[in-house]
Amino acid sequence: MRSLISSFLVAGALSTGLTAQNAALTAIHGIPDLGSPVDVYANNAKLFSFDYGQSKGPLSLKPGTYKLEIKLGSKTVLSASPTLMADTNYTAIAHLMEKGGIQLSFFRNDLSPLAKDTSRLVVRHTAQAPAVDVLVRTSATGPYAKLISNLANPKEGSADVPAMKYWAALAAAGNSSVAFGPAELTLSSNNFYAVYAIGELGKKSFQLFVQNIDLGPQPTLMAMVRGKSCGGSIAISTKAPEFDKNFMISVTGATSNGVGLLHMGTSDSMFGQIKLPLMLDSLGLSGCSLYQNTEIILGVMMDSKGSQMTTFQIPSSISSVFREFHFQYSYVAPKANTVGLALTDYASIETR
Repeated sequence: MRSLISSFLVAGALSTGLTAQNAALTAIHGIPDLGSPVDVYANNAKLFSFDYGQSKGPLSLKPGTYKLEIKLGSKTVLSASPTLMADTNYTAIAHLMEKGGIQLSFFRNDLSPLAKDTSRLVVRHTAQAPAVDVLVRTSATGPYAKLISNLANPKEGSADVPAMKYWAALAAAGNSSVAFGPAELTLSSNNFYAVYAIGELGKKSFQLFVQNIDLGPQPTLMAMVRGKSCGGSIAISTKAPEFDKNFMISVTGATSNGVGLLHMGTSDSMFGQIKLPLMLDSLGLSGCSLYQNTEIILGVMMDSKGSQMTTFQIPSSISSVFREFHFQYSYVAPKANTVGLALTDYASIETR
């Protein structure tokens, strides 16, 4: 049931009118010893110049295919024709290959929402060096743990980790002896970090370049009960739900051992073309109102006291698009009115 609700929450949240935006592109110069800054062109127009160990951007570019060139003077040293998609964040890096030579690589940055107090750490091997294991420890002198194994040029490995300070090191793949490091990395909550190994291992040019993208404040949730019941009362177990944590929606005062429905929707203002709340007196449900747009209905059974409780969870994976969700019970109540149905007030969860 939880996966069903989660899937619906995703679909509902994504239908709230998000519009396509430009692509974002950051460029990094990771080729040492070229002697002078290089110029970067897109579709024959010069964008900028930069030198080894520098980055430019992010640039906002319309979606589409681009002819990108890196020029040293009048000579094109690297070129590529990437297709950039809307609402997507990319990094382009000019770098050395494992056994010499140069390459222009493109990485798509995963900026999907993170759990609370978590960072996303991505390591990208773009140096003249063999495959490595990425090691981390949480104190300056403690033991290392292997975070990413057998990372080869020009690949990447990633992990979502607790936001805190780490000491990172590199070792030849399958070898516990540290070849580089430790380097201190302080990771902030709800941030994306891409760490690039650039230059030639064992030479002065070798270094770690860190790209940081702040994902912004994580939305917080608030819950409340609204409206007027014509039978029974709805309740929510907390006024401050959290992503990825269970909460309960419950009803009391319904028919003993009765049959009911739990209605769930993403709007309490419109049901298609109908404005909400919708008063149901004309249908014979005196004093009853429909408060949400009922996109999912879940059948429920009341206990002997006329109560029922259902557990839900909102995944953090939709935190960037989640806006609101509304719950309302209806149930068979022979004595409530001429129709024999009753509706509760309604519970809402909204972003703050």
